[in-house]
Amino acid sequence: MFLMLAVIIMLTPAITWAQARVQNRTTSKVVISHGGQEYVANPSQTILCNSFPANGPVTFEAWHYQSFNKIPLGQLTREVKSGKMILDQLDQKSLMAESTKKDTLEKPLVTVKETSGDWWSTTTVKPVNKSSHRFMVPAHPFRGLALRPGQSSDKSVTLKTGEYVFPVYYDADPDSSSTGRNYKWIVMDKIITEGQDQVVFADKDFTQIQSGKMIRKPLKNNLPIDFFVVGGINQGRVISAKAYAKLDFTVGWNIIPVQYKDPDGLPVQAILLLMVNDIRRPMTATEKGGHRDLSIERDNIIIL
Repeated sequence: MFLMLAVIIMLTPAITWAQARVQNRTTSKVVISHGGQEYVANPSQTILCNSFPANGPVTFEAWHYQSFNKIPLGQLTREVKSGKMILDQLDQKSLMAESTKKDTLEKPLVTVKETSGDWWSTTTVKPVNKSSHRFMVPAHPFRGLALRPGQSSDKSVTLKTGEYVFPVYYDADPDSSSTGRNYKWIVMDKIITEGQDQVVFADKDFTQIQSGKMIRKPLKNNLPIDFFVVGGINQGRVISAKAYAKLDFTVGWNIIPVQYKDPDGLPVQAILLLMVNDIRRPMTATEKGGHRDLSIERDNIIIL
């Protein structure tokens, strides 16, 4: 069980009378306005558009997001076929036929946008783990991917060419001797090129960057529960409720696996992901909601 420091849950209402399923194959969040209704599709997400026809062309207003900026795309026209529409390009000059191509995951699909402003293409890639680490990816473009050493994914994804930066959560121990308590984070940077058909994860991608400088800092536990550190340089320490504990850290990223009692009184494990500087100001473990219960949900813990 792993601590997620921030969880964003988006609920999509069930629409049983929708006329078309729209699959967003772009790498941008897209907003569609049609028939007095507005639809939002995240990258790689399929949504239901009840104002679209089941077959034939449909014209709609569209926007996409660049960071937090909502960029208008004007009117786009696409073809709906058998209740399905694929949105894989965002320029106004895209041919409707491009949206109705059969989804073939086994063969790379490369489409060059013939405009004067850019050179973007798309290609279908399969993740392959050639490292000695078991890992999972909690974010776009491979959200939910989990592979063991030597394993290839059963799925492929169509991506826009360019740079992708994403976090990876991995087991630093070999599979044969893993304790389940030596997990680490790494941020990976991959460039997807035209015609590429694999994204390879190698041992060199898991190289940790640390300053090497050690520091002892106090951690104030404002929570009403004790934490037992079960891995790392502070293994065996107990961080008592409502008390200070001096812990050893490396300047930079630190992973602290801890165990404690959940609301049902059962032992659970969570991971504290800390960015530690060399200033000796204490860090504080508290709750997002500010409540003070006898027990605590693990994704309500925050380190300040």
